[in-house]
Parts: sequence; C-alpha cells; structure tokens
Amino acid sequence: MIEVGAAVCALPLPVGSPMAGFAARSGPSVGVLDQLTVRAVVLAEVVIVAVDVCGLDRSTCEAVQRAVRPDSPHTVLVHATHTHAAPGAMPGALGGAAPDAVATLVTAAVTAAAAATEAREPCTVEHAAAPVTGVAHDRRHDGRRLSPPALSLVARTADGRVHARIVTFPCHPVVLDAANRLHSADYVGHVRRALERYDGGAPCVFLTGCAGDVNTGHAAAASFSDEPAPDRTPQRAERVGARVADALVRGRTRRVACDAVAVSRHDVDLPLTPVDPGEVAREAARWRAEIQEAQPGRRRLLEAWLVWSDAMTAEDAEEVPSSWRGSVTVVRWGDVALVALPGEPFLVTAEAVARGVRERTRGAVRDVLVVGYTDGCPGYVPPAEAYEEGGYEVVDAHRYYGMPAPFARGAAEILQREAVMACPMRA
Repeated sequence: MIEVGAAVCALPLPVGSPMAGFAARSGPSVGVLDQLTVRAVVLAEVVIVAVDVCGLDRSTCEAVQRAVRPDSPHTVLVHATHTHAAPGAMPGALGGAAPDAVATLVTAAVTAAAAATEAREPCTVEHAAAPVTGVAHDRRHDGRRLSPPALSLVARTADGRVHARIVTFPCHPVVLDAANRLHSADYVGHVRRALERYDGGAPCVFLTGCAGDVNTGHAAAASFSDEPAPDRTPQRAERVGARVADALVRGRTRRVACDAVAVSRHDVDLPLTPVDPGEVAREAARWRAEIQEAQPGRRRLLEAWLVWSDAMTAEDAEEVPSSWRGSVTVVRWGDVALVALPGEPFLVTAEAVARGVRERTRGAVRDVLVVGYTDGCPGYVPPAEAYEEGGYEVVDAHRYYGMPAPFARGAAEILQREAVMACPMRA
C-alpha cells in the first residue's frame, strides 16, 4: 500500500477577465458555467497539481513547485487541463494573463496540495482502461474517428472505499467554441463530476493526454471564427464527459502491486525552427493588408499575429533562442508509469513513449499513462511526419503561444527519447 490523498480547491479567477484558447474570441468572460478548480493528488512523496486553465508557462509551474515543496520541487508536477473556457494565465501568451491570475492559482495550488497531503491514507491502487468511441477525432485528417483509451488510477482504502482517482484521456477540451464566454472546464468537468458521483464523492483529478491533433470533430481552423457552432454546446460537453466516465466505469480493472513510488525528471532542450526576419516582415505586411477586409473573428486572429510580429521585429535576431528548455517527468509505482510531457504533443508521440517505456523496462512496466500540458506549455510539438503536411499546429500556432518560432522537425522525437530514458527502472 502507499499513502494517497487528494483535494479540490476553487480557482477564483474573476468574471470579466480575458479568456484564453481562441484568438478569435470577441471579449472577456461574462459568467460561470461551472466552477474552475485546482486539484491535487499526493502519491507518497509525489504531488500532482491540475489547474483548469488553457496553459501555464514554465516560470509559473516552477513557482508552484517551490511553493508546494520548497525542499523537493522536482517531486511536484503542475498540469494545465487545457480548457479553452477559462481566463488567461500565461503572461505574454494565449491572449495574456488575467490580472493576478498567476498569484491566485499559485495560492490555490498550495491550498489544494496541503489539503491533499493532510488527507493521505494508506491505499491500494487499481489501474483501469477502456476504449472510448464516438468522441475523439483526428482533426488534421478530415475528422477521422479515433478510439483512444481512457485510463485511470483508483486509490482504495483498506475498507475498499475509493479515496481518489486520476483520469487521463487524449482529447482537446474544446467542445465549447470561441462564441462561449462562460468559465468552464469543458467536458473535463463532466468527467470528474460523473466519476465523483460514482466513487462516493472521492476527488477525481483529470490530466489531459497528448491531444495535439485530437479533438471532438472539427478542424483546427474552425477556431479562427467566433460564430457559434450548433454542435459545440454545454449539452454536448456534458454528453462527451458522460461517455468518457461511463467507459471507465465499465472498463477492465486490475490491482497494481506496489508499496513505493519513484520519480525522475530529465531536462530537455527542444530545437526551434530558425527565424527569418525578412519573412516575418513579409508575413506582417500580408496580414496588415488582409485585416482591412477580414471578418471579425479573422481580424482578431490577425491582430494577435501582428502583436507577435511586432515583438519579433523589435527583437534582435541574434537574441532569438534556438531552442526551448523544459523537462519530462516520470512517476512509477509498481508496474505502472505516468509520463508527463510539456506542451501539446500528438497522440502518436504518446503511443511511442508508452511502447518505449515497456521495451526499456522489458515489460516490468505494464501500463503507461502519457499526458501533455505539464510543467510548461510552449505550444505544439508535432512528430516529424507532420511537417510534410504543414497546417496550423506546425506553422501558425507558435504565434499565439508567444514563441519566437515553431519547434523544429525532430523535437517530438527528442522529447520521446528523453521521456523513455527518464523512466525509473524500479519503484
């Protein structure tokens, strides 16, 4: 058995704040659909904090880590659920940060982690897995249907009561579109509430998987408009969440043999595509010409890109970094590993990491949960094969993320190798 605790704390970001996720969105939030939260789960000495925001930069994640565990910040993982229906929390990226957002979420994270630590009890751990049909689509290839599994770790006390649950599923929380201006965790919130009801109120912590190319069925370019889509409603978000939760309730479950937890973190340098100042200037000129006739949603997108190009033009080309430094973290208990990656990796990267971990440990690790959006979110990290196709994730999204350039071909493969090598050989 290992000691496990979990807790939930409200994330009180104010209504009226600018929202993150869609550059085309027309204005700040106007209300609350469902309460945003910060959730924490403690597994022995490891703390996982999940925040209902679109993304977090590395400096904010490090602030949370130091505040939660000053003597061992490497044992704290900080995850953004990637909802596109929350106020901004990344200064200089994703539309900027709402006033005091960073300080507010750090305080909430510390509160949640402290409560989770206080709530620890000796628990056994179960692993559950279930394919989810009718939800996920490959948004880069004409909405091809996918059936990735939802995965879960369930902690039970000695009397069999569920004490905490961790869930991961690789699908963008973007059921709600750019027309929505209400705070919400999107379908993620419905997954959690459904499972908490099933588990008798035990906290559920949701970690979004590697969903860079996966959503609920629309093209990435659909987010360039603020026109409401008839199928991207709160009611559909509830149906999607219920479908994921129901699959897990019905899925196969097995007991994980473990009495210890090991954690390993590796720094990783991911290369960026070299910047051509002349091309940046030419693109900016095209955007300025287009913006005169653009529809409102497209106009706001172009305005965001022009903010990026102005910042790039003002910066000395020699000072533009050639890489981004982040980290990968692997938590292992028994024959299960949780691999936490930064940014927005694609589903194929998660699958490759899981295979690599099993191969490296010669099958000693049986089940692998791979999540993104952890300890920094610098944008999409596409696999090498995506560069031939181009598209939003490969050539455009870095501007909204405030990155100087897209990640270079091969960055995902570096991330994949480091993640596999970071897995502890024993727990």
